Amino acid sequence: LGPEWSDEDMFIFTNHVKQTGVPVEAALAVYTAESNLDPKASSGVAWGVPQMTAGTLKDLLWSEPAANFAKLGVADQSPWIQKLLEYQIKVIGFTPQTALDLYVANFSPAAAKSKAFVIYDSKVPSQAAAYKANAGLDSKGKGHIDRNDLAAYLRSWVDSDTYRRAIDQVRKVQHVS
Repeated sequence: LGPEWSDEDMFIFTNHVKQTGVPVEAALAVYTAESNLDPKASSGVAWGVPQMTAGTLKDLLWSEPAANFAKLGVADQSPWIQKLLEYQIKVIGFTPQTALDLYVANFSPAAAKSKAFVIYDSKVPSQAAAYKANAGLDSKGKGHIDRNDLAAYLRSWVDSDTYRRAIDQVRKVQHVS
């Protein structure tokens, strides 16, 4: 189970996400799948709650080593998450309203922009490395990762205690504010 966020962390996160027009529930679903909502999470190539890569952090004008992002708490990552969401919206040309659309934008802005069904195909040279890095999502061994694969993976995380606790906390801090 992911770490507990303080009510203040959730309030700050929620306010930053809301400013983008992305539903908070969608952002929480994607970030639960990415990091189990752990601000210290690292895959070695991506960091923090949203699992931002060095390239993405650089695009957002982060000036420190990328690994330092995971040293920030939720409240300090939240403005950067807002910048990430705003950047994704600009690149794909629309504001994702579902967790699946946001997850596709995280994986492949090009696939999100074109509303492609197949996200990464192992037979397409420009997509082969990304497919290989995420091949575990191709649960049926089709040789490609598609929207159905991402939807199934997201569903498994939306059913998690971490996500349910986060949604309960969102309701609590929204009711209090």
